[in-house]
Amino acid sequence: MRTRRHIVLSVLLIALISAATTLAGALSGTNISNSDGDSISPVLAPDGSDTVHAVWEEDETLYTNRKPDGGSWLSTPVQISTGSEPALDRGSDGTLHLVWSDYSVLKGNYEIYYSKWLGSGWDVPLNVSSTTANSSSPDVAARPDGSAYVVWFDPSVIYFGIIASTGVVSSTGLVTIGSGVQNPAVDVSADGVVHLAWQKPDDDTGKYEILYSRNAGSGWGLAEEVSRSPGIDSLAPDVAVTSDGIAYVIWTQGSSVVYAARKATGWTTPITVSQGTAYSPFIAADDAGFVHAVWTEQDTSGYRLVYGWGKDGTLGRAQTLVSSSLPIGEGALYPVASGSTFTLHVVWSARTSATGPHDIYYGVYQWDLNAVYLPVILR
Repeated sequence: MRTRRHIVLSVLLIALISAATTLAGALSGTNISNSDGDSISPVLAPDGSDTVHAVWEEDETLYTNRKPDGGSWLSTPVQISTGSEPALDRGSDGTLHLVWSDYSVLKGNYEIYYSKWLGSGWDVPLNVSSTTANSSSPDVAARPDGSAYVVWFDPSVIYFGIIASTGVVSSTGLVTIGSGVQNPAVDVSADGVVHLAWQKPDDDTGKYEILYSRNAGSGWGLAEEVSRSPGIDSLAPDVAVTSDGIAYVIWTQGSSVVYAARKATGWTTPITVSQGTAYSPFIAADDAGFVHAVWTEQDTSGYRLVYGWGKDGTLGRAQTLVSSSLPIGEGALYPVASGSTFTLHVVWSARTSATGPHDIYYGVYQWDLNAVYLPVILR
């Protein structure tokens, strides 16, 4: 009986997600980069004073722009550092943690660097990898105590480290957790459990699969296969953990965006949430137990930035945020829940002309759970 009830509630939730499509409008965007270079890979988060910070990559240089609550974006973006592949997360204390990859002249290879927002500017970059091989694809997750976890990979090896609140990397926290692996993504739950996803080629087929492990403080658990796609590559995972401990992993599988969720009973069946050719999924959880995702789609009608949300192990396509006949690149979001209202801060990369560079755009998308007629459907 409990199983049947769970299935019914999941079906109702998907119906609610679909209903939201007819109730919401398209997202309008503000160009926050305004440069002649190709601006890509945007990330964003608000700090403790609710100032929204966006960071992106342009010609192997990191730029940032910020908007105070109720204010306007800076007229000119600020350069943070040379580098690429930025990842950003906010701690419960409002601290912003930023990591990226950059070439080190001193080391003679690419290293992973870290900085945090000090309230008036970004701290001096700190090398947190210091390996002998090229380090790339970093990700960061803020811990409940104000410190942060960082992950990255050197060729065929994923590293995991702890950045203390003082900005110092714990030498005992830097460990190798696997080989033959790439593109790690990390998140941490409110109780401190670390959730990690990555891609690895299957020993038999050679196709990439998505794997997952968790660390509750006593070491990493056995790797769990999430994608189960032996005939097709599954790539570029992202991971988010809800306040009730459900881990969501989303990734690109062939030309589709697919997700699965880890509940107390195990992993749900992977489900495709995209249409057309889809790529660049990004997922984040709010404080109310919901997850929110964006990804990019392309077909004969053009390009779309698409939003989906879910709860209790479900995730569904909900709304096309941006439509264009010109290419749209990666998107990212930061969700804020207040009662039944959800406010999504969204950034994305897009072209404004057929031959011009990509710029970074920002918009706010807000909707109310009650607007999808939850009481009516439950009756």
